[in-house]
Formats: sequence, structure tokens, C-alpha cells
Amino acid sequence: MRLTWNTFRPFLISALLLLLLLVGAAAKAQNVGIGTATPDASAVLDLTSTGKGMLVPRMTAAQRAAIASPANGLLVYQTNGFFGFWYNGGTATTPHWVYLDPNGDNLGNHTATQALNLQGNALIGMGGSIGTAVGLGVRADGGLNIGQNAPGNNILLGYQSGQALTTGSQNQFAGYQSGLANTTGSFNQFDGYQSGRTNQSGDQNLFSGYTSGQANTTGSDNLFVGFQSGQANTQGQENHFVGYKSGYNSTTGSFNQFEGNQSGFSNSTGFNNLFSGYGSGSRNTVGHDNQFVGYLSGASNQGGNFNYFSGNQSGQANVSGDNNHFSGYQSGLSNVDGSLNHFVGYQSGMANTSGDQNHFDGYKSGLINTLGYQNLFVGFQSGANNTLGSNNQFIGYNSGVINSLGNQNLFVGYQSGAGNTTGSNNWAFGYNAGPNTNNLTNAGALGYNAVVSQSNSLVLGGTGPDAVKVGIGTTAPRGRFDVAGGGDTYLVADPSNGNSQSLYLPGHLYLAPFSASTPVAFIQARIPSSNSSTNLGLTLRTTLSGNVVNALQLNANGSAVFAGSVTAVSFSPSDARLKQDVRALDGALAAVRQLRAVRYHYRQDVAGHPLPQGAQVGVLAQELEKVYPELVSTGPDGYKAVNYAQLTPVLLEAIKELQAQVETLSKQVETSSRHATQAGAASVQRDVQAEAAMLSFEQRLRQLESAGVRAQVAR
Repeated sequence: MRLTWNTFRPFLISALLLLLLLVGAAAKAQNVGIGTATPDASAVLDLTSTGKGMLVPRMTAAQRAAIASPANGLLVYQTNGFFGFWYNGGTATTPHWVYLDPNGDNLGNHTATQALNLQGNALIGMGGSIGTAVGLGVRADGGLNIGQNAPGNNILLGYQSGQALTTGSQNQFAGYQSGLANTTGSFNQFDGYQSGRTNQSGDQNLFSGYTSGQANTTGSDNLFVGFQSGQANTQGQENHFVGYKSGYNSTTGSFNQFEGNQSGFSNSTGFNNLFSGYGSGSRNTVGHDNQFVGYLSGASNQGGNFNYFSGNQSGQANVSGDNNHFSGYQSGLSNVDGSLNHFVGYQSGMANTSGDQNHFDGYKSGLINTLGYQNLFVGFQSGANNTLGSNNQFIGYNSGVINSLGNQNLFVGYQSGAGNTTGSNNWAFGYNAGPNTNNLTNAGALGYNAVVSQSNSLVLGGTGPDAVKVGIGTTAPRGRFDVAGGGDTYLVADPSNGNSQSLYLPGHLYLAPFSASTPVAFIQARIPSSNSSTNLGLTLRTTLSGNVVNALQLNANGSAVFAGSVTAVSFSPSDARLKQDVRALDGALAAVRQLRAVRYHYRQDVAGHPLPQGAQVGVLAQELEKVYPELVSTGPDGYKAVNYAQLTPVLLEAIKELQAQVETLSKQVETSSRHATQAGAASVQRDVQAEAAMLSFEQRLRQLESAGVRAQVAR
């Protein structure tokens, strides 16, 4: 224990008294004076000198400790270690050496001049209140008063805490340099090393943690709790940062709530954000009005606004996307700048980067979508493999599950559209309904297990046991397709024919009156078999009492066959305003003289060419082609056909040329008759013969003209 020199004086006096007693015993109890003839009456020994002092025994610490049974009050001067005066404050059997520290404070006047080191001793008291004392006070009963009666009722604990306070009040600063620069700020609580260090006029802040709110100057109504939480905040207001480095870089952002380790770590000026969870919104800089809840949710967001991310790693990669709603583990995990998206469910929209206006609802729905936009996926793994496909709507378990690039598809039902990958403009309703190949277009399937396998097609119902009957205007369709006509007429697939239960028929489709027992007309689609030479084609027939009256047969090669009489009226476009490069048809008579009209019969053994029977009149296409090639065409099968209709104008010009010749001959006959010579008579006779030949030629032309009207196709 160290005591002051003033404290030592009583003990020194005791030592001198002891010496006085020794001397007094020799002097028979008289006062002894050394250096004075008149010793003080109160002193046994009075040592007086103006040039010398008194020496007590001098020894080392080891020598002092070796003194046997030192008497209480024994005084020595130690020459090493804590050198100076030591005395035994204990007993001879239990010594307690006390060091008299020459540098110790003098508390006798209640004014300390140096720090008071209690070492292992307690500071206690037994009195009442310390009254009007200011600052830190210890009552006589040992109670501790902090800030009692201090100006502004501030409580300041820690080196330089609140050092610059002027008019600020009701503050509590605890920690090294906490609230160091605070001047007028009030109602603040700063706890921790340099917490709120640069705050000047900010009010009603609570900073708790190492350097929490360290840069705050004028920001108010903030709560920063955690190591370096809100460390860079300067003017931001009404922020709530809780967690290790939460809101670490926020400067002027306001109305934010960050809860969790490094939540809102990079936020600078963003406002109205709520980040809850480890690393949530940790890179947000200027984004505002966001809500991120969950581990690393919105961890990369910088400038995105109006987003809601809920779930571990939800929206983790979002940088600038706006107006997104991600709810579920890793939902919207990779979204960078996609906006107006709604992802709900485990890993829903996990790979989306820039796709906009998507709605994914369900476990792994839209799982790997990257740039696809305006999609609606609802159901377990619906659209799970979509990457760039857009404007799709998939509703149901595994609906559109492997679609990747297809656009504008609508699939509704369990595993509907499950086979589509790149096909677009397709639709399906029903369990397992949809295209069964990956690149169809404009294909639809409706019904349980309804499958479509080609583009631009619509399938109603499945096949086999899953096939359905379709009725319009009836609740009990009698065939694959039944349209009731309100009691007047209806269309029904023939229920009596097992091969005609579909709208696309291998047999017949009947057009029937209200009673289907007496069909009056039907359409027959003929499909060739391996052992038949029947043409692939379409036949329109009418019947009377079950017998075929007439028929129109359209063959796959483009030819048409008519059975029975046919009456037709046809008008070809011939307006002069529709034509160009018009020139006269010269030499028609000479060209016609090169043609020949023939009689013939069509062959009946040419496969794929059902031809009329009986004698025919016409021309040969190969011969006509040499004179007028524009009147002959060659089909894909190599057979030639004649356009008899356009042969008529040729005949017309030939007649006109022949008529001109007749008129010339008539004039020659008239001239010859006036000169009535033998030679003239003979010439007239020749003219008459020529006129007879002309009349015979006119008859042949009429026959050809009749053949053109019939318009039969010769091949």
C-alpha cells in the first residue's frame, strides 16, 4: 500500500517518540534536545538543524524482508525497487510493510492531483447523498451517481466522450470518443468505441457497437446496433440498422430498415428499404422502396426500386430490376435487370436475368428462364426449362415443362404442353394435352390425353379409349362430330359406318336431312390401299334411292373427272383495262390449216387417270404445241393438256380470213361474168368449186368449236 508523505508524518512522530523514550530513560525522563537548548516541551526528542538531517537504517528490499519479528511501526529506508521509506503496519508475528510513496496524491484536502489507483481495494462509504455534485459521484454509502445535476442531464462515460457538448441535452455517451463532436444534438445514446463520433446536431439517435454511426453529423431518429452498423451515415434519417456492418456505407439514405449481418452493406442514398437477413441488400446503393427478407436476399441490388424479395437468396443477383416480387428459396436468384416480375415458390424464376413482366408461381416454376418476358407459369415446375420463350401461359403441374424458346403458347392442365420446346402459337387444355413434337406452330389439343402432331391443326379429345364425340346443339352426339340444326337440318358423321366416326374420314361424310336414314348426298374421300389402283382424291356424289346419280372426282394430281351431265357457266376476266401488250393475231387461217381434227378413244389402263369412255373428237396436244405452244400445258406427271377454250379466238380469226378470201373470189366471179369468155366460164367453175371447199371447211370449224365448248381435258 502506498501512502502520502503527510500520511507518513504521524508514523515518523511515533518513531521519534520511541527514540525519545530511549534517551529519556538515560536522562531520567527529561526532554532531550539535539541542536537546541530548549527542546519542545511536547517532544521527547527535539532534533533541530539547519544543515543536517536524521538517517534511519538503510537496507535493500531483501534485507528489510529478512528482519525477524519487526515491531509495529518499525521504519527503514529501502535502497532498491520501490526505494524510500517503509514501515511495518502489521504486528511482529504478521508483518505488513507499507510503502510511503513520495509521488502519491494528497487527499487530505479532498482535492486529487493525480489518478487514484485502488489496486485491489474497494471504495466504500457509509453516508447519504452527495447532494448537488456534478458528473460522477460516489455517495458515502458506496452508491454511484452518474451525471447527477450535470448540465443538460448528459451522461458521458469514456475518454473524450461528448467532449464538444454545448447545448445538447439528455444524451448518453459511453465509449472511447463516443459522441466526440456532438455540440447541440440531444436525446442521443451512443454506446461503443467512437460510436456517433462526428455527430453534431443529430437528435434521437441510438448507436450501439464499435464505430456504429461514426460519421453521422446531422442525421436524426436513427438506430444503429452492431459492429460498424451505419458507420458512414451522415445525414440519413429514421434508419434502423441492426447487425454486423448493417447499413455500413449508407450516407444520406433515409427510412431504411436493415437487419442482419452486412444487410444493406453498400447502401448509400437509397431510401424506404427493408432488408432483413444475412447479407440482404448488401450491395444496394441508390435503390429505394425495396423489401428484402432472407439470407442474401437482394444481395446485389444497386439501383433497383420497388422490389420485394422474401426467402434465402431470393433476388440475390438483382442489380437494377424494378417492381419485382420474389418469394421463396432462391426465387429470382439470378435476376439482374428484369422488372415487373412475380416469382413465388422454391427456385421459381431462379435463372431469370433480364426477363420482364413474368409471373412464376410454384416449385421451380420458370426455373431457368433468362430473357423470356410476359410469361405466366403456375404449378410445380411449370415452364421449368423456359429460357427465351415469351408471352407463354402454362398452368398446371409440369405444364410446358421443357419449353425453352417457344412463344405465345397456352397450356392448361397436368403436364399440358409437356412435349413442346421451341414451338410457338400452340395451345392445349387438359391432362397431358398438347403437341407431342417440339417445333409445331398453331397446333391445338383439347381434352384428356389429346395429342396434336402437326402444325396448323386442332385435335379434340384423345385417341382409342380416350376418343370423344363432339356435339353442337346436342347433349348426346351420335358420332365423332354432330351438329344439330334446331330441328331443320344437321350434319352428323354416319353412325352406321364404322369407318366414318371422324370429321377426317376414310369412308363417307353424309349431308343428311333431320333423319339420317335416307342420305341424299355425301362426300367420299378415297384412300388407296397397297393392292388397289384407286386414286387418292375427293369424290362428291348425290344419290337417289341409294344409287349414284352423278359424281365429281378431284384427283391428287390436279385432274377432275365428271360423271353425268354437267352444266357450267364460266366467265374469264377479259376487260381491256386488265391487259397489256395487245397485238393482232395474224396468220390464223394458215396455222389452222396445219392442225388436224381427229376421232379417238381414251385409254382406260393408265393408273391415276380415270378418263371418259366412248368416241371423242379433238386434237393432239403434241401437234397443237408445235403451232400454238401457249395453248398446251404439261402436268407434273408429264402428260399434256389442251386449253380448248383459248383455241376459239384462233378459229374466229381463221374464219375472218377465210371470209375475206370468199369476198375476193366473189368479185373475181362478177368480173369474169361480164366478159363471158370460155376461159372466164372455166374460171367461174373453179371459183364455184373453191366456194364448195370453203363451205366444207366451215363445217369442220364448227365441229372444233363444239369440242371447245365441251372443254374436255385431253392427256
